[in-house]
Amino acid sequence: PKKSNGNSKQQTMTNNNSRNNNNAIPKKIAKCALHHYENVLIKSNGGGGKPQDGKEWTAYAAIVASSSSSSNNDDDDDDETKVWVVSSATGSKCTSATSVLSSLTTASTATTVEEKKKEEEEVVKGCIIRDSHAEVLCKRGLMRLLWMEIYHHLSTLLQQQQQQQRDKNED
Repeated sequence: PKKSNGNSKQQTMTNNNSRNNNNAIPKKIAKCALHHYENVLIKSNGGGGKPQDGKEWTAYAAIVASSSSSSNNDDDDDDETKVWVVSSATGSKCTSATSVLSSLTTASTATTVEEKKKEEEEVVKGCIIRDSHAEVLCKRGLMRLLWMEIYHHLSTLLQQQQQQQRDKNED
């Protein structure tokens, strides 16, 4: 038989604490994303829309950013890690061409079925998001945010350069 040194209970507790700490941040991220869905998306829609309880489900995706302090001890409970939703979306498989066509008011000049079909294709071209899954829309939201950040940063730099040039010209 193998002799125990009496530390196995403490080692098991350390392993459990490590597992709990490893789950703390993912739980915090999930809680943040769900809180955003329930308190921002649903409430901003007046509490209505999909899903209707017991009847429907909806797909939801969120990109959550995190920031933590420089002290990353395994003994910490990750309370110092801040999380926030950067982009989120609910989605469906696609927007139907019929709904796009019905929302557009154009006078038809088509005389044949083929002409009508071609005319509809031209009207709808670029109006339909064929892949509007929640994940895709969420990614698009993130890309939009990143481009806005880049634009803002470059605009600020340009303004600073223009101001420096004016100051230089005045001297």
